[in-house]
Amino acid sequence: MSLNEKEDLLNDVRLTCMDSAKFGLRFSEEILGKNFDVNRKHQYTVVDFWTTACTRCPEALDHLNGMAATHEYENTFFISICCGSLEEGIGAGCDPAREIRDRAGGLNPRWNDMDGHYHTDVEGKEILKKVFGFRTVPFYAVFSKDGDVLQTGGPKSIDWDALRIEPNAVSKKNVTTERQLNNDVSPASNNVFMIDEDF
Repeated sequence: MSLNEKEDLLNDVRLTCMDSAKFGLRFSEEILGKNFDVNRKHQYTVVDFWTTACTRCPEALDHLNGMAATHEYENTFFISICCGSLEEGIGAGCDPAREIRDRAGGLNPRWNDMDGHYHTDVEGKEILKKVFGFRTVPFYAVFSKDGDVLQTGGPKSIDWDALRIEPNAVSKKNVTTERQLNNDVSPASNNVFMIDEDF
């Protein structure tokens, strides 16, 4: 599949933002930063594809959230995309994903140190699987700030160290977040997680 064919397919993937409830958003604009200015200041974008049927995906998202909370990854934009499934039911939209995200209790939902949470329907999931070639979740795609795919794969195949900032770089994020102080999230530091689940 050519790059142009992949770009055309990705343009057909529609997303719903779980935070703002905006729907009909295009993958190429929201995720690849074509019209998303916040993304342009980051060197990398990590997209975590997951499903509500995946029992281990929330744990993987907990880990990514921990990474997002540290200064080591402040140059990385962390996004999750929940891929819809027929088991959720027609018209369920992002409600099942929101329920999992809200299970943390308290005032803030889980994964609030990440930069964005989206949902796509079954059709969008099938396009994403075709473009990125994944069959298990969680699955990651790492993009450059220009939208080029740098890495893809499961948690074991991503070179997380390559995404870290230079040791002497100035930190813009708080090193310890309120959630870390409350022991809700442990810092990512050198922990690499190993989770894969078929869907």
